[in-house]
Amino acid sequence: MVIAYEDLGTPDGQEDNMGGTKQKIFFAPIRDFLAIQVPNPAAVTPGAKVEIATAHTFVVGKCWNQLYCTLDKGSVEFNVQGERDGHSFGQLAKIFHPGAKKEAIGFASLVKNDQMLVLVPLADGTMIQIGSADFYAQFKPKFNSGTNSGGVRGHEFEISSMAPVNYVYTSTVSLVPAV
Repeated sequence: MVIAYEDLGTPDGQEDNMGGTKQKIFFAPIRDFLAIQVPNPAAVTPGAKVEIATAHTFVVGKCWNQLYCTLDKGSVEFNVQGERDGHSFGQLAKIFHPGAKKEAIGFASLVKNDQMLVLVPLADGTMIQIGSADFYAQFKPKFNSGTNSGGVRGHEFEISSMAPVNYVYTSTVSLVPAV
């Protein structure tokens, strides 16, 4: 395998580097996909090795679902894990969905044991993929009612997976069911 490292220059002040996530993430159960894409196997540059540039495809009647996240309550972390010569990444996204509607409580009750693929748009639009065809993303919901004098009620969702490589998804996100 040939790897062509490239210079990672210093910021020049002309790019946005805002932290956090946008206010919607996209998710779908693994069983809803017809094909889950991977980066081009012939890629040699570091950026190309992690880019998924071809759209994932869905079985008939399925598409990406959306989940709203409160402003300034979304984050993504990649942490190296494992032993020397056997490192991988722990992927973790956290979002907060406000409210206590029965639909949100039902979603939390069902999603906790499902196998998912998740796209998390960072504030600058970079789309991080959590999970893959081999290592599914899992939701861990936590509800908090808040108090009468402060706080906010809703679900914090921790979305986690393990991965040998972290992926950036640059293709389309279809919100229209496949035909």
